[in-house]
Order: sequence, then structure tokens, then C-alpha cells
Amino acid sequence: MKVASGICRAESRNEVIYALDCGGAYGLVDAGGEAGLDAKLAQLESDGIDPCKIAAVFVTHCHQDHAGAIPKLCADRPLRVVAHRLAVEHLRFCPAYTPIDTDLVHYTVDHGDTVELGDLVLQVHHLPGHTPDSVAWQLGDSLFVGDLLRCDGSLGWMDIHWGSCVGDYRSSLQKLLE
Repeated sequence: MKVASGICRAESRNEVIYALDCGGAYGLVDAGGEAGLDAKLAQLESDGIDPCKIAAVFVTHCHQDHAGAIPKLCADRPLRVVAHRLAVEHLRFCPAYTPIDTDLVHYTVDHGDTVELGDLVLQVHHLPGHTPDSVAWQLGDSLFVGDLLRCDGSLGWMDIHWGSCVGDYRSSLQKLLE
């Protein structure tokens, strides 16, 4: 479903991904879980997006429902995976995280970095709290926040096993307001 110029949304199994038109290619904000990937790709295809033209995934954080489909996406097409530097460090040690081979993360970012893909420039905002590696991706006036906030305005889940931290969450919400 088109949500703004150059931005489409797909949802399956209560997981949401966004496809960003980069001019000749597409970047995904999150990949969702592997079980719902085919349904999400079919939705994007019905919106005129060729799944073969997906060139990158911008990961908001490495939970299964946001990053679980990355190995399958990488197996089917050349793909650049971009995630916060802490995602790579935590993937190997936290059982709540998707067991993604760290070789699949091609580019790591931190707060204030920018990433270019085709015609797009995304700004990175490190917003820990839900997880230590949580980031928001900013494209103009659009901000993709992962599980920091939900569509209904509620906060994402917190769990000490994920490295959730109330103080970090509070600080990230304050940054978001600014």
C-alpha cells in the first residue's frame, strides 16, 4: 500500500516493512520474519515494486520480526544490509536476536550517519531502549522507528533479556520529540 510518494508499506503476521523507491532500485526498512516474507513481497509486487530490484535492507533492530527474513532475501538477490554497529556485536550473544550470520551485514552505522542508496539519503538516529541497537531511519519528513513506538502510539515491548533499558528509552523518546 502506498503511504507517501516513493514509500510503500506491506504487512503480514503483524509485521510491517516499508519499501523506499531509490530510483531504479528499492530499499526495505526491515525485512520482517521469514514466515511472512512471501506475502509481504506479493503485496509490494501488487503495488508495482519488482522484488528483484530490492537492493538494500535498513534494519531498525535485529529482532526476528524485523530481521528474520534477511538470510532468505540475501540468498535470492544481491543485497546490502545496513544495521547499527551494536547489532553485529549482539547478534552472536543474545538468544532473543535473530541468528543472522554477521557476514550478511555489509555496512554498520551509528547516530548521525547518513546512508545513500540511489536517489535517497537516509539519516540514522540511534534510539536505544527497546534494544541497544535500535535505530530510526529518517527520509525527509518520514521517520521509521521500528518498535520504539507503535502505530497506536504505545511503546514497544521491553525485556531485560533483549537489553531493554528504561533510562535509554526515556532518553530516546526525548530525542524523538526534539
